[in-house]
Amino acid sequence: MGIFDFGKRKNKLDNDVNKIFAKYSDELTAQQMTDQAISYRNLKQYDKAISLLKKAIDEYHYLPANSILGNTLAMKGDIDSAEAHFKKMLSDCIKGDDYPLIEIYANLGALYHNYRKDDKTALKYYELALNAPIPKADGVSEIGYDLMVSNVYLDLCVIHFHLQEFSLAQQYALKRLQTVKDCPSTARVYGCCLFFELLHKGINIDKNESDTELETIIKYLQIAAKKNPDDYAIISYIALAPFYMSQMIFYQKYLTLINSIKQEEKEYIQFLEKCSKQSESAKIGLKNYQDIVNSFLASG
Repeated sequence: MGIFDFGKRKNKLDNDVNKIFAKYSDELTAQQMTDQAISYRNLKQYDKAISLLKKAIDEYHYLPANSILGNTLAMKGDIDSAEAHFKKMLSDCIKGDDYPLIEIYANLGALYHNYRKDDKTALKYYELALNAPIPKADGVSEIGYDLMVSNVYLDLCVIHFHLQEFSLAQQYALKRLQTVKDCPSTARVYGCCLFFELLHKGINIDKNESDTELETIIKYLQIAAKKNPDDYAIISYIALAPFYMSQMIFYQKYLTLINSIKQEEKEYIQFLEKCSKQSESAKIGLKNYQDIVNSFLASG
C-alpha cells in the first residue's frame, strides 16, 4: 500500500515538474520570439515583427509582447489598429491586478502625442496613467513600477515643454530627475526651463543668486549635450551661461577666473562657428547666441 502511494506521489511530482518546466520553456520561447520581433522592427520589417508578436501573445500568452505589438503597429503607421489594440488591453485588464494599467495609459498618451498630434487627449491619458492602480501580481516589482511612473514624468515634461508651459515642464522634469539623474532628454527640458525662467525675470549681474542658477543650468545642459553633441540649440545656451557670468561683478574681481570663463565661452562659440559651415541648425544656434548677447549688451 505504501509503495503504491509513493508511486502516486512520485507521478504527481513528475507531472508538476513537467508542467513547471513546460511553462518556463514556453516563456523562454516567447521571449526569444519577442526579441526577434524587436530586431525585425529595428530593421523596419514591421509585418514580420507583428506576426511574431501575435504568435507570442496568442500561442504562449506572453504579456510583455502586448505593448510591443501596439507600439510596432504605430511605428508601421497603422495608428487606428495600435489604438484599438491598447484599448483592448485595457478592457482585458480592467482591474489592473495582473498587468500595470499605467503602461497601457502611457502608451495611449504617447500615441496621441507622437502620432495623432493631440496633446489635450494625450495629457488625459497620462493623468489616468499616474492615477492607475498598482498591480497586485508578483511579476511587477516596486522598482519596475517606480520606473514606469518616472517614464510618465519624462513624457509629461516633454509635452508641457512643447506646449511652452515651462513651469509644469520644470515640475515634471524635476520629478523624473529624482529617479533618473542623468536622463539627457529630461536634463535638456529642465536646463532650458531654468534658462528661460532666468531670462524672463532678468539676470542680476550684482548678485550671486543668478550665478548659482547659471551653474545649475550649465550642469543640466551639459548632461543633454554629452548625449547629443549636435544639439546646437543647447550648445548656444551653454555658451550664453559663461557669457552672463563674465558680466557679473563678482567674477570680474578675479582675473584668472574671468579669463577661464571667457575661454570656455570662446570654445563653445568656435565649435558653433565650425559646425555652422555645414549645418543650418548650428547656424541658427550661433545666431540665437549672438542676438541674445547683443540684446543684453544694448540694454546695459
